[in-house]
Amino acid sequence: MENIFQNMNYLKIMSVLFVLFTEQATHLIAQENIGLSSVWEGIGGKSKWESTRFILFTSQGNEITKHLSAERTFLIDKSNGRCRFEGKTISNYNIVLLFNYKSKQLDKLYLNGVETKDSKTLTSSHLQEIIGQFFEDAKLLFLPSSFDQASTTAGAPAQKIINAEKITIFPISSAQLFDGSTYSGKITLNITGQIIQSETNQNTYIISGYKDVGGGLNLPTVFKNAISPSKDCTFSTVAAFTDMEEGKFTTL
Repeated sequence: MENIFQNMNYLKIMSVLFVLFTEQATHLIAQENIGLSSVWEGIGGKSKWESTRFILFTSQGNEITKHLSAERTFLIDKSNGRCRFEGKTISNYNIVLLFNYKSKQLDKLYLNGVETKDSKTLTSSHLQEIIGQFFEDAKLLFLPSSFDQASTTAGAPAQKIINAEKITIFPISSAQLFDGSTYSGKITLNITGQIIQSETNQNTYIISGYKDVGGGLNLPTVFKNAISPSKDCTFSTVAAFTDMEEGKFTTL
């Protein structure tokens, strides 16, 4: 009888070990199969990105103009390119600028709550800088959406283990970023498909701070430039919506 119990215990132990081994093997196989399409998985899926119409974000750092205060907020309608900017000048004027990022056309400008057509405080070149700042921010925040295009060419991936974590590095060329510029360089993915590093001839960014911004869409919020700290960019707020008041894009 004792031998029977011993055999039963042995079988139980072996069964548990078999299950653990199978799960680990499956996990390792999944790691080996990381592909460029895994970038969508890293942000919650392509459908999450496509079904999200409105995105609000507040950013700081990587400024391309010294005329504005550091913190800025943009609200966009992805379906038609409408955008609302809110910020301040360094002289403490409150700004609301309505424009279209697809056409790059200006709509309305409000200074300290008053609509204005022409201003010495904000010249046309300053307004174009605001649009330029939007694209600088958006091409970072929306970087994971940039690699599923017919124009994108991906080289053979390489896998490494760094700090006990397996990563996959993809050489990329001819990918189109959110601002229309072309991306050529390397992206590094972790085992969940999240981009943790972006490397081009111009910039190398260490990327982190992925957050669920709404509806299961996960976007990165912290970008540390490996060479120039002045190009660091942090998104303190990112929120995605399926509905938004029409007035946000038409009036103060």
